[in-house]
Amino acid sequence: MNLKATEVILKALASDILNHEGKFYRFKNVRIAARPMQQPHPPLWFAPIEPSRAADAARLKGNIVTLVPDAGVKALADAYRAAWQADGNSAADIRLLGVFRHVVVAETDAKAQDAARSAYRLWRHHMAFLWEWAGIPFPIAAVYPGEFDALVGMHMGVAGSPETVRRYVADTVEDDRHQLFRRRHYLRLAALRSGGALRGLVRKRGNASLQQVAIR
Repeated sequence: MNLKATEVILKALASDILNHEGKFYRFKNVRIAARPMQQPHPPLWFAPIEPSRAADAARLKGNIVTLVPDAGVKALADAYRAAWQADGNSAADIRLLGVFRHVVVAETDAKAQDAARSAYRLWRHHMAFLWEWAGIPFPIAAVYPGEFDALVGMHMGVAGSPETVRRYVADTVEDDRHQLFRRRHYLRLAALRSGGALRGLVRKRGNASLQQVAIR
């Protein structure tokens, strides 16, 4: 179903009038006023959590970035590469394969961990808010536990000095066979979604974390 949705979007981007009759989606005489600057369409990005979805992304020549734990990343990367090669594409032209991980950097491990715990707790609250408000179980609770220390235990995040974070990134890339490491800087996100004194504190810590990455 996700693949079909993508096909409809790509069809729309190349059309002035969209007509489509499918099992899941139907459109008749839909005028497409906006056209992409990049032709035939901008670079595609997908967030697969299953190998079959990664293979679909490869067939569409899209990049992928996933939030699954380390144990599942290799299977996604292998499925992507197999589908890419099966379509006759050159290994040199393969798109970017990456993961989302939570990263906080400070002068010391202790300072980074202190900042990460409070910021993650707030970020996690807002991530789950609408589901919990509606009485629906948070669908990715297994990926994002309630506390940052549990996330670190799953190797889904790191808080530490620049050297600690460098080692974490190097180990993750080596173990999971992906080319791109994308970090989720939720300190900034938390700053936008919190208020008052907490907002100022979180923004200050977020800026400091970014500076550590840039300087070191």
